[in-house]
Amino acid sequence: MRRQLRPELAKVKATINIPDELYRKVKAKSALQGRPIRAVAEELFRRWLEEDRPLPNSSSEPGASAHGRACSPEEWLEDWLRLGEQFSRNAPPGPTATEILEADRNRLERS
Repeated sequence: MRRQLRPELAKVKATINIPDELYRKVKAKSALQGRPIRAVAEELFRRWLEEDRPLPNSSSEPGASAHGRACSPEEWLEDWLRLGEQFSRNAPPGPTATEILEADRNRLERS
């Protein structure tokens, strides 16, 4: 009788053909980040699959909530803040754009 694994533990080994130059760049960047290429590939597959999911609030207009009903400006702002937090959690490691700009501004002010 074959033993069944929990779905989250089941793995499939796949072989893909990609250009050598692309592989070298991916390998170098993943090494700098201390991540195995397998983890990078898995993250990219997950992100790609999530692209088709509807966003919690697909409207950029105040007055339309993630629930498809009219909302107050405060509710709209809360929806957008939640969306920002969601994207921040999925951001790659390293400084944020705000941190980079602030460091650059501080450097220029010291000059």
